[in-house]
Amino acid sequence: MRYPSKLTILDPMRCMPFLFFLLFLVVACAKEAPATETAVDDPNAPSLIGHWELLEAKRNNRLTETLTDLYFTFYEDGRFATNLGGEAVEGSYQYDGGTEIVTADLAQAYSYQIAEHSEDELVLHAQISNFNFEFVLQRGNLPSPEDEETPHEEI
Repeated sequence: MRYPSKLTILDPMRCMPFLFFLLFLVVACAKEAPATETAVDDPNAPSLIGHWELLEAKRNNRLTETLTDLYFTFYEDGRFATNLGGEAVEGSYQYDGGTEIVTADLAQAYSYQIAEHSEDELVLHAQISNFNFEFVLQRGNLPSPEDEETPHEEI
């Protein structure tokens, strides 16, 4: 005859409430991830809103001259304009004040990573058509409607 073990704490039915309690404790006491500081929270942070003109572009870490007239315009109401694909187009964008800008309502939606951002300069990284791009942009004035029609070579 076999006697039951005195160590019954490992009995699955008996330790189930303990496991649930332990799980609850871990979840409840888990340290929340710190919120990313956003430009919205910091009144001194530079604004993304405005017109940005290309200073320099790199495709796979090599300078490219095919995007010389490139611009990005971010409006307060969530609209976005660019001539990245060779013609002036408008869409929308989402930006939470962190390091990512996501465009939508265009033929192709893109995600741009903000590498640097000051009041007068914006550096964006993106992967477009299997190429890694870096756009160094400077804040500019909104162009007149005639200026927006300047096409450039397709990517």
